Amino acid sequence: MQHDLQDLVDHMHAARSRFALKVSNSKTEVHVQCIGKDERKMNIKLAITELKQSDSFGVISADSSCDKDVAKRIGIASGIVRNLDDI
Repeated sequence: MQHDLQDLVDHMHAARSRFALKVSNSKTEVHVQCIGKDERKMNIKLAITELKQSDSFGVISADSSCDKDVAKRIGIASGIVRNLDDI
């Protein structure tokens, strides 16, 4: 899996130069879609820089939790309800 992902990143890096595109090493992250208790560490490099591995993608975190998204949505809803009191 790591070898396949590294191959994809290498191909993307090579293709970007043909189109004069820049890829930000500091903004590019790797997310391994393996949800569960086992945490995987991937050492994927863009050119010579190792990419940061994110622990969540979208609303699902690596530990299969959506607690952060749920808390965010509850906070938004609470703010809207508080504003209704002013009406």
